[in-house]
Amino acid sequence: CYDETNAKQFATAAPKAGQGVCLGTKAADFLAKCLGTGSDQAACDAFIKDAANKTCVTCLLGPQTADDPKVIPQPVLLSVGDSVFLNVGACEALAVAAPGDCAQKAGNEALCLLTTCETCETADRTACINSSAAKDPCKSALAGAACDDAVKAGQAAADAKCGGTSGAKFEDIYAKMAAYMCGAP
Repeated sequence: CYDETNAKQFATAAPKAGQGVCLGTKAADFLAKCLGTGSDQAACDAFIKDAANKTCVTCLLGPQTADDPKVIPQPVLLSVGDSVFLNVGACEALAVAAPGDCAQKAGNEALCLLTTCETCETADRTACINSSAAKDPCKSALAGAACDDAVKAGQAAADAKCGGTSGAKFEDIYAKMAAYMCGAP
């Protein structure tokens, strides 16, 4: 199911924390209307199209129609095919102030690995991702040892801000990431 022609990387600006665009209950409302158990397509579409939610939606999902992607930071969520993943690597690199462009690279790494394996059945995806990391185009997108080491050294801080603790639910990780990346500075 590996397909290198599906490989994507962000055309966006580097991820950023504390954007101050999802204040109050906006991030939770997005989750409830668009991704939660009782979500509904009409309610999700209405939330996304509401001009009052535009900057929050852009922080969560990335550039929307007519946005210049080069000025929009990498999003909290990675939409690949009909699945949604969390941009945990980018969040963690931000949370520990990893050196250089580690946060940008971590997001690109995740997006590349997920898109080269987007046609895989869920059971086959992990094996595909593991083998994709050793091949181009994703091999060149990997964040690298210095970035990985920085996150490992500050794992407690990364977990506190990005929710990546073992056994954490998607909703809990999302809430922490949305608050850290899109919430108040």
